[in-house]
Amino acid sequence: VCSSDLAALEETAQAKAVEQLVVRVVQEVAGVEVGGSSPLMEAGVDSLAATEVGRELQQELGSAVKLPQTLLFDYPTALDIGAFVGTRLEPAKKIGCTICS
Repeated sequence: VCSSDLAALEETAQAKAVEQLVVRVVQEVAGVEVGGSSPLMEAGVDSLAATEVGRELQQELGSAVKLPQTLLFDYPTALDIGAFVGTRLEPAKKIGCTICS
């Protein structure tokens, strides 16, 4: 995923793209199938997997977005994470960020 590609998307499409990324990473890391509005911890993502999911997402999104270590605790669903990332990418949109992971 290139963060500049995400930054170039319209807000709704951006949130959807991040939601899909989160769902994919959760399935790969934790082996749990989730939907966009499923609480990730309730779906079976434990604290160790939450840390790994956050690390993988950070790697996928690159340096344009700094994810908190408590990402899955602060933003419990893929939809919430998508919205959070969108708020962090907004400044990148304005300056034409081209940072890719």
